[in-house]
Amino acid sequence: MVTLFGIKNCDTCRNAKNWLADNKIDFIYFDLREEDLTVDLISKWEKSIGLGALVNRRGTTWRQLPEELRDNFPTSNTKRIIQENPTILKRPIIDKNGEISVGFSKEIQEKLLS
Repeated sequence: MVTLFGIKNCDTCRNAKNWLADNKIDFIYFDLREEDLTVDLISKWEKSIGLGALVNRRGTTWRQLPEELRDNFPTSNTKRIIQENPTILKRPIIDKNGEISVGFSKEIQEKLLS
């Protein structure tokens, strides 16, 4: 099973949804802005690929965080910060049977087809 985590106004997320549908790959869509992001899910992603691969440090959400949080990131509050600011995550996040990928490159498309 494939779960696609994203936000509806993200072009890459929209492209991923369309590609999955066009390739007849069943998936569940999880909107990061509309659904509750759990600490357990964030922990799973952290164990799988690490916070560095998850957090978008070039985006608006990151730049809007207080300087103290950015300078000390990650902290003991990292999961709470992500829960409160889910758009800080790189997108889309794709979970295929427990294997986590971030983004939507040709390499990820090939993994999804296999």
